[in-house]
Amino acid sequence: IFSFCLTSIPLFEVCGKIGYDAVHGKCHIIECEKCSEDSSFICPPGGVILAIGVGLPFLVMLVSYKLVYGSISRTADVETWSQRKAVILIIFCYLIFIIPITLNEFLPKDFPNRIFVSAVICCWY
Repeated sequence: IFSFCLTSIPLFEVCGKIGYDAVHGKCHIIECEKCSEDSSFICPPGGVILAIGVGLPFLVMLVSYKLVYGSISRTADVETWSQRKAVILIIFCYLIFIIPITLNEFLPKDFPNRIFVSAVICCWY
């Protein structure tokens, strides 16, 4: 239900619409007249959906892994050290691959070399 509600925003063109985004060079959620610079809505629709769709699962993952890490760290075995290291690596990998894509959505349209920055971030991803 959460995913359907999130994708319904651009699907029914409440804010943004699904189409070809020439700036990013891919089919994506693009801004419409309702989301222009003249409106009171200042965030790009793709960025908002990405922030909610990625941010909320990230918070759930972060809290759950913190609880797992806390329960594992109570024992100081060699076996639990490898498990703790795995939990830290999972969180780190999630951060280095998801945060750049999310920040890329919030770059202003007049950002110098926006297309190049977007291409570099998409290649990193």
